[in-house]
Amino acid sequence: MFDAEVETRFQSLAQSTTPAFATALRRLVQEGSDRELNRVNVLDFASRYGVDEEDAITGFVHAVRAGLFDLSWNRFAPAAVACWVPMPR
Repeated sequence: MFDAEVETRFQSLAQSTTPAFATALRRLVQEGSDRELNRVNVLDFASRYGVDEEDAITGFVHAVRAGLFDLSWNRFAPAAVACWVPMPR
């Protein structure tokens, strides 16, 4: 299903991650919708595919290094959002 370049990247990934993670990620890429692939929650991925959370985190870092995924961090600070204080008039 993959072209030669992507297959080479998956083979490289398989050498640096657990077999369970490599298999699960391949399955996600082959079967996942564009929406599922657009924004992957690593902990949700681990739970859904039965992969250890630490292996999933490490695996996605390796997948980024292999050129299969891009990585960006979303950091929310709920306390900062809730810190609105009205100013006296």
